[in-house]
Amino acid sequence: GVEAEKLDKLPRDRWLELGLTDEEKQNQLEQLAEQYDELKHEFEKKLEAKRRKITQGDDLAPGVLKIVKVYLAVKR
Repeated sequence: GVEAEKLDKLPRDRWLELGLTDEEKQNQLEQLAEQYDELKHEFEKKLEAKRRKITQGDDLAPGVLKIVKVYLAVKR
């Protein structure tokens, strides 16, 4: 097995590069690595979209200074 001391010396982003002797566990590790990469990519896309939304300016019609939206709840 892999000793904890060796893992401490190895950067965490390289842990998934280690090979396992058990083929079934190696396949599971590879599947987890793929899922991790997909989730990381999806998270980065969403984060970038939020950043873009926050940093972009509002497109207002000429002469309009501010848009105010008011939502009302009506009790029935």
